[in-house]
Amino acid sequence: MNAPAQLSPNNMWQEFRLVAMRTIYAGASIVLLVIMLINALFAYVCYSFLPFDYALRLGVSMLVLIGVGSMFLIMMLKMQTSLSHLTKTDQLTGAYHREYLTDFMLQQIERSSRDSKAVSLIKLDVDKFRDINDRFGYMLGEEVIRETANRLRRVLRGQDMIIRDKGAAFTIILPDTNLNQAAAAVERILAEIRSEPFKVKSMLVTVTASAGVAQWHKGYDWGKWLELAEDAMDLAKRGGRNRAKLAH
Repeated sequence: MNAPAQLSPNNMWQEFRLVAMRTIYAGASIVLLVIMLINALFAYVCYSFLPFDYALRLGVSMLVLIGVGSMFLIMMLKMQTSLSHLTKTDQLTGAYHREYLTDFMLQQIERSSRDSKAVSLIKLDVDKFRDINDRFGYMLGEEVIRETANRLRRVLRGQDMIIRDKGAAFTIILPDTNLNQAAAAVERILAEIRSEPFKVKSMLVTVTASAGVAQWHKGYDWGKWLELAEDAMDLAKRGGRNRAKLAH
């Protein structure tokens, strides 16, 4: 069973960053709107009421303001991209938030149906994570979660999607991957996780994980597909942990 969610400093910092960036984004939007209105007013005044020379000088000033406005626009676009990334990914691990899991699964089901390509799913959970939390504290537990995500990325391909669930659990979507290929991938993942103790501050913590693997087949909705992987992971845990089970 996964450890209960806690309001950790990382979660609080993520919420603060999101609120701050939304506030700055809204402020920049207002500033850019004001600059555009000023430019429009300058254009009207310059070419309707003023002599040519004076209008020319004001026109140059208007171009400067346009340049400033363009800089604000570029900054806003960068902020929007950063904000979008922050809202989609978990601050602690860099993995996608679990709220996006259903959308990703539906996208892959549609793609697999259209292109007749295999797609598989891995459900993975760190073994005895609650004991790690109880023994060492949640801050060290968070470092274990972070390092688990790092080790997943070492093994997985760029196209594979890592989604963080509650606690120390992850869901991994493997496009263009059948059950046998996913079985090989999950064994590489488990080997990487247990390859050496996690070094957290001055401590070494031995970590293993259990996993379940399921391939999507026609006739499965996303819920059935996910349930098969979860059931396989539960079998792996009941079978002694530190292993993977396949859903056939």
